[in-house]
Amino acid sequence: MGRPSQQPDYLRLGERCIPGSRCELITEIEPPEVLAAIRTVEDRGAIDTAKRLRQTISSIFRYAIANGKAKYDPAASLHNAMRPAPKVKHQPSIREKELPEFIIRGCRSMVSAARHQPF
Repeated sequence: MGRPSQQPDYLRLGERCIPGSRCELITEIEPPEVLAAIRTVEDRGAIDTAKRLRQTISSIFRYAIANGKAKYDPAASLHNAMRPAPKVKHQPSIREKELPEFIIRGCRSMVSAARHQPF
């Protein structure tokens, strides 16, 4: 198959997100095991991927519950146990009186860069 992002969720889950996971019955998987898998992704600094991993695991369990293969979703209760996303720092806005100077500097920068480009 193509890149990992093009693979079905179950392949990404098994091959990339839970390395070394053992095959077991879905009814035997407990929240600490799911959290441990999520922590491995969080430890890499991939907080958003960890969030999506929990969502994917939860959707698998919801499917299993709907089909009578599981009684509960151990990933559902882990939302508050996950690490928070880092605080986003937005760039400051430009005040109206600063706008003309900002545009002039940008134009000068573009002209200067264009002069140094080889043809």
